[in-house]
Amino acid sequence: MQIKVVVTVPKKIFDDKAMVAELTRVQNSKTAPEVKRLFKNTTGDWQHNVDFQSRQRTTSSSIGVSIFPTGGNAWLYAIINNGSDRHITSHTGRGMRFQTGYNASTARGRMNSKKHTRYGGWAGAQSVHQIIEPREFDKTIGDFYTGTFTRDMQKVIDYQAKKAASPSNQETLK
Repeated sequence: MQIKVVVTVPKKIFDDKAMVAELTRVQNSKTAPEVKRLFKNTTGDWQHNVDFQSRQRTTSSSIGVSIFPTGGNAWLYAIINNGSDRHITSHTGRGMRFQTGYNASTARGRMNSKKHTRYGGWAGAQSVHQIIEPREFDKTIGDFYTGTFTRDMQKVIDYQAKKAASPSNQETLK
């Protein structure tokens, strides 16, 4: 599970090394930290910490950054993000004990979390985990951040194009 924010641009832009360097710099210094912060907000009140990393990728026709969960609880984040079917599980083979009522910390379409609550009697033996509805954090954050990402990348392209076309730069190129 990861979110990718990628800009696809005309080939001639990729011929301009300064343009590619600046797009990469903005994605590493602005996009990645902002998107990681949005993901971190989804787990703010979780009991189990989830870390997020970014990976820069440049191809011949696109440049982008991917954000993905890491660490020992990345699997948990993936299950909650993607959802799961009803299943029986036991971490120890001896069964588990859990309270029958539970209100989740997160909800679909929300980019923040609140404290979870447990209530009700205790159940044990084999644990039947009910269906976990997918929270779709990646889709929600992607939809939320697309406009910002597009504007940021367009600003870089406009600035670099203006800089390359300036008369002082033309003289130094001759």
